[in-house]
Amino acid sequence: MNEETVDALTKIGSDAVLEAIMKVFPAAPWHFQLYASSVLENIHSEQVVSECLELYKLEKCPADIQERLLMVGLRNFSPDGIEPARQWTIHNGGELHEQLLAVAILAGVTFPEQAQWMQEAWRSEQRRTQRYREMFGARTSPPEPDPEDETVKPLVAAQKVGRNDPCPCGSGKKHKKCCLGKDLDTRT
Repeated sequence: MNEETVDALTKIGSDAVLEAIMKVFPAAPWHFQLYASSVLENIHSEQVVSECLELYKLEKCPADIQERLLMVGLRNFSPDGIEPARQWTIHNGGELHEQLLAVAILAGVTFPEQAQWMQEAWRSEQRRTQRYREMFGARTSPPEPDPEDETVKPLVAAQKVGRNDPCPCGSGKKHKKCCLGKDLDTRT
């Protein structure tokens, strides 16, 4: 699999795609599982979520692939994916933390660590904001251009100089004997 295949299978997004991936996923090499999990992240259905949660439980599945499979449930805003993602986060940390919080809030699900994790996420966001301010100042977006500077200026075509015309440098020689070769050198 490669990026083009991931895009194509995601666009197709049918049950046949899901069935084909599920058939080979458990015994497939890591790179296949990585690309296939990217396809699954972008197909939104309850069946995809349930299949991914089953694959997540496989012992042979590498930890980074397990985390991606849990992300499928969260990206589908499935309440079924919240508890496994919570357990994963408790034991492994990882990138599910903020996505898990967002889905839990939207689904109306609470869990014991939620308040603490919300505070940690808030502090993390404050640090990112502070770093951004240190890098870019108080600006939150690029400065707006001055409308007076946006006047449309016409494009002027450069004057073409023929080979036998006088050279525009003012030497009095023909262009072919003076700057024509230099013009070609600078263009190449």
